Amino acid sequence: MDAEAPVLSLRNLCVDYIGARDDVQAVRDVSFDIHRGEIFGLAGESGCGKSTIAYAITRVLRPPALITGGDILFRGIELTRARTAEIDAIRWRRIAMVFQNAMTALNPVTTILAQFTDVIRTHRKCSRLEADARAIELMQLVDIPPDRLRAYPHQFSGGMKQRIVIAMCLALEPELIIMDEPTTALDVVVQRDIMNRILGLQRRFGFAILLITHDLELMAEFCDRIAVMREGRIVESGPAQRIHRAPAHEYTCMLWSSAPRLSARNDAAEVLP
Repeated sequence: MDAEAPVLSLRNLCVDYIGARDDVQAVRDVSFDIHRGEIFGLAGESGCGKSTIAYAITRVLRPPALITGGDILFRGIELTRARTAEIDAIRWRRIAMVFQNAMTALNPVTTILAQFTDVIRTHRKCSRLEADARAIELMQLVDIPPDRLRAYPHQFSGGMKQRIVIAMCLALEPELIIMDEPTTALDVVVQRDIMNRILGLQRRFGFAILLITHDLELMAEFCDRIAVMREGRIVESGPAQRIHRAPAHEYTCMLWSSAPRLSARNDAAEVLP
């Protein structure tokens, strides 16, 4: 990790879902930094606010979601108050995102080549031939034959679709990639393959990663630091190995114990109210 200023800094971020009857505070005073070349994990159960943070960073929150407080600084640029043109210049070019479901992230009625070309030519001045050449290079980077570029998303396996989405995120060489449950719905063998590829690409290109998942075992293996969320707040954060070996918060301990183990007794699970 570099001693330079963080790539991304969140300071007391708050996000509310404004309802007709009641408001829901989905993210409450969340603060953390991510440095160049670092893999930062954001863990917690479904509904704790992890994905809401990702959408806030990339400014793709939809009503009734609303950023109600705090700051999001990307390389010194305050994203919460940035104009649409500024966000458009940053999103995908400098901050890219792998969404939870690769199938829904890809357009089902358009070829993979057309989707690569759309990403590249929207953000970079180049000819179609240059965009096609970049698409071939990116497919090779994730070990998918370039002749599959003219296929449609449904003609790929789940793991291949996820690798294609990752390749698209790398198209413009961003400084930060947000990965929201990148291995969801994949079997454990494909999951490990995807994570090893991500790690290899990250070491090669030096981008920072915000890895969002409920899988603490996965984070302990691949992340440098971990923050654990519950009910919209960060309850514990620190180096991944410390969080793994000596968790300090009751909720973190219970997250670890919630993973089934072959050697464990069949005791009733602990439940937090």
